[in-house]
Amino acid sequence: LRIDVTTDGRHAEVEFTTDWQKDAERRDLTINSMFLAFEICHVCQDGSLLKVTMHIKLLTAWKELSIKCELTNVLLLLG
Repeated sequence: LRIDVTTDGRHAEVEFTTDWQKDAERRDLTINSMFLAFEICHVCQDGSLLKVTMHIKLLTAWKELSIKCELTNVLLLLG
């Protein structure tokens, strides 16, 4: 993960970071990067709310995958 401090055409002065957001802001949508974020809200039969938030960040240059899932008020019925 990096931040471009200054750029001059194809040459850039860079600093390294641990911030995914700052790294994503400097990238374009090429095969080098893919970012996906979505949120699903569903009302269950008992009226409770099922909220699923998922963020997927895949950087093929490093072959790293980071997945974050947040589940709130989940009622799972098996039957």
